[in-house]
Amino acid sequence: MTEGGGQILRIATSLSSIFQIAVRIYDIRGGRKSPGLKAQHLNGVRLLRDMTEASLHGDELNSQTIELIPNKLKDGSFKVEIGTAGAVMLLVQSSLPCSLFSSGPCNFHFTGGTNVDFAPPVDYNIQVLFPILKRFGIEVDYKVERRGYFPKGGGKFSYQTEPVKRLKAVNLLEFGNIIRCTVHAYVAGVLPIKIAREMGDTAKKLLEKANLGVPIECEAVKEENSFGNGSGIFIVVETSTGCLLSGSSLGRRGLPAEKVARKAVDELLESVHHQVCVDKYTQDQLIIFMALAAGKSAMRSEPPTEHTRTAITLVEQMTQAKFSVTSNDGDGTCIIECDGTGYYNRHL
Repeated sequence: MTEGGGQILRIATSLSSIFQIAVRIYDIRGGRKSPGLKAQHLNGVRLLRDMTEASLHGDELNSQTIELIPNKLKDGSFKVEIGTAGAVMLLVQSSLPCSLFSSGPCNFHFTGGTNVDFAPPVDYNIQVLFPILKRFGIEVDYKVERRGYFPKGGGKFSYQTEPVKRLKAVNLLEFGNIIRCTVHAYVAGVLPIKIAREMGDTAKKLLEKANLGVPIECEAVKEENSFGNGSGIFIVVETSTGCLLSGSSLGRRGLPAEKVARKAVDELLESVHHQVCVDKYTQDQLIIFMALAAGKSAMRSEPPTEHTRTAITLVEQMTQAKFSVTSNDGDGTCIIECDGTGYYNRHL
């Protein structure tokens, strides 16, 4: 494997649960300064145990080996309180694919960090990932009850799904024209609104200078319903073909608001410059859905990230899906294609 972090754990346990394949995962996060299962990983594995009434061994903090022996996926309500600022969006990554092949509706209630480092912010899921997943035939109802920041967490996020018979293949190959650009700058807790305004103003000026061809819609807000102190910015570009590209950045003590904004803008403009249809964060998120879908899926993106290469390697080992990556000479993009397994829900 090329990336030994929590991603392997999430994909492997998710596919294990869907296909009812026993899996043993070792050297978990072995390359990290503090290896083994942390609170968010431990809770994610236990969540899938509960969803499949599985036998689970090694589920302890800092454990580097776990074994999951799943039974059939079941529907129902599932609640996870991470107890730290561990990212609730990473719980979504492992549980969402499984919920689609359960016997009925699934309801999830997570407590932890919604906007934290090293994980997608909740804004990404609701503004980028969930809309893209509709193309596969996936509908996600969600509610952000409260945002939570490092180090306390305390954010509350819930989502619901209905089972599907099969996922549809998707083609994300045409960039189209930019039709909208939105900027959401925010602060929470004791941080003053002026920080959000500085981030928003900086981002707007940089985006206007980039000549995207559309007005820049910018809002700066103080999140009233939050737990702890935090700040950040989230930017989305939408195109005429339905492409959704994003850039985001979190504030931290001592980091000027202008630098926070610039990082998010630079991320976004890199995707826009290459006219890709999925950004580098969405790229690896779609691998498991492409593998499960019926037919050939394709997406135009930047060259595969380390996370994407890991996801492809693992999915090909655990399923019959086959991927190919073709570089487009000279323009810094590639086409990632997948012949999906066409896995169908045996409960429906």
